[in-house]
Parts: sequence; C-alpha cells; structure tokens
Amino acid sequence: MAQTSLTNHMQVADGTKLMIKLSSAEEYTDIGVVDGDVQVALEWEDFQEESANAGTLAKYIKNPKANGSFTLRELNYDNISSLSSGLMEKVTTAASPTSAIPNQTIAAGWADQTQYNLIAYTSSTDNTKLKLSAKPSLTSVTLDPGTTDEELVENTEYIITENSESVSGYSIQFIGTAMTLADETAYAIEIVYGTNTPVSRETYHIGTITQELTSFDMKLEHTDTAGLIYGTNIYECYSNSGSLVFMFKSAAESSYNEMPFSFTGVCDISRDNGRQLMSVYKDVGAI
Repeated sequence: MAQTSLTNHMQVADGTKLMIKLSSAEEYTDIGVVDGDVQVALEWEDFQEESANAGTLAKYIKNPKANGSFTLRELNYDNISSLSSGLMEKVTTAASPTSAIPNQTIAAGWADQTQYNLIAYTSSTDNTKLKLSAKPSLTSVTLDPGTTDEELVENTEYIITENSESVSGYSIQFIGTAMTLADETAYAIEIVYGTNTPVSRETYHIGTITQELTSFDMKLEHTDTAGLIYGTNIYECYSNSGSLVFMFKSAAESSYNEMPFSFTGVCDISRDNGRQLMSVYKDVGAI
C-alpha cells in the first residue's frame, strides 16, 4: 500500500548539461559529453562552544563550499584549459597556408541570428576538418548563388565569431533583415574560402612553482521535453589538486579516454551576502 501521495516534485534521471564561463568571457561554453553522474555537495565547517556560565552557545557555520565531480569524455583541450584554473598555457604551431578549402553551402531554411559552424575541409577530396590559426579569410559570401548572386557584407549582413565547439574555431551568423532579397531564408548561402593557415598542433604548457589560480563559473542544467529547466549555478569554482588526469586507456578497454574531474566552489565576496556561493533553480513544472 502506498505510504505517501506526494509526487509533484519528482525529477527524471536524464542527465545534465555542463557549462563554464571564465571571468573574461561573456557567455557560457558547453563542455560536452560526461560519463556517469554529476554531483555537487554543499559542505561547511561548523562550530559551537560551551560557555562558562551560559551553557552551550549558538551553533554557527563558516567557509561554505560546493564540492563537485564528474568524468569528462569530450576532451576539448580549450575547455580543459578553462577548467584548469589558469594552469595551462596554450601555444599553437601553424601549418602551411592553403587555398584548397572547398566552398561551403548553408542550405535554404537557415535561421537568422543563429551560429553555423564554418567547416574548413582540407580539400575537395579530403574531408579532414582543419582548425584555423586566425579568423577565416573568405573570398565571398553569397545569397542565392548562381541565380541572384547577392553578395553579403561582413558586419552588415553577417558576422564571424569565435566558437570553441566548431572544429575550425569559428562560426558565422547571418543578419537577414539587412539583406535585399525578400524571404531571404528561402535561399541558400555559399561561402568561398580564400587562403587560410591551419593549425598543425596545439601544445598546452603546465608548471610554475607558485601560481595564482583563476576561477570559473559553472552551470549544471537539465532541460525537459517541454523546454523547462532545473539547475545549479556555482559562481566561483577552482580545479582541485589531482583533478586533471590525462588518461590513455588500453585498446582492451574498448572505450573512450576520459578525464575524472573535481572542483571546489567558494564564496564570491563581490556578491550580496547570502548569495555568494551558489543558486539552485527550477522552472515551475520542470521534470
């Protein structure tokens, strides 16, 4: 027999999206696939003293912290560098410039103000994706290519933005309201690449005897099928010692490499008292 009827706040075990933001960044970055559970534990130090003449005094806490952990499978070193609290310094090695990157087509039905990854293939016969060492050089960006041929103008009808989730390192967004053709999203867009310099290697250097750590802001959010969200936001996080594990699994594992990671969130004293560590939030009706 049921012992309770309270089931209005059940939450579906359906994973979470992890996002981080450095103090220098304007937006959060999705850090990708994780394995297993993601958890955050609220911890603190407590103290209570016995007085000489007034019995046991009130109990207090100090130094509240949010200790969390997860296992990262999407081993994007740019994101790992952000998680390292400033311990990793990136140096890139450039390859030879190439003019063989084939044209890219954004199909009709594209959406205004939406990021589309700029995909720089090695050549028309090699679909290896290149990472570019600088903002892409484009010969032209054309709406309705081969018919109307409306050439689009950068920073008026499109913008190029850095995007760590794009293999090339960059994405493009369109500003349809500035284009001449009516119903502009009904037409394809052709991107013609000029000469660009790919990156052949990225090296991350680590190691200083004494180094000040930098913090990152972290969000953990679950979005249900109705688009409603419940989540947690920890404002000032630091990588824990021993949390950056560079793993090379054997072939017998039949699995992906991974990075078990742990962090500690501390109070951000620039925030209002009582709101310095973290928040937990839920859209009404989210499951």
